[in-house]
Amino acid sequence: MSSPPEKTDRNNEIVSMFNMGCSLKEIGKAYGITYQRVKQIIDNRKRKERREQRDLILADMLSRDCSPEEISKATGLDMRVATEYKDTCQHTK
Repeated sequence: MSSPPEKTDRNNEIVSMFNMGCSLKEIGKAYGITYQRVKQIIDNRKRKERREQRDLILADMLSRDCSPEEISKATGLDMRVATEYKDTCQHTK
């Protein structure tokens, strides 16, 4: 389930303000939310970006027919999960 467009815009602005050096309290005050909520929004965005980056690396490695060991090392995925991705990819070819 995705956020409504206005929340997505707000969250983008929050992350942008944080990246420009604004404090969590300053951002929270500007949007009428607690600094804890601001921190949660920023942490969620970072987690999402790391996941997206890992997924791009995974797709590239699967397309280059890398071993599960290489996939695990590059993405930080558990070896069992890397093997499952590799097996799934081979079955779809």
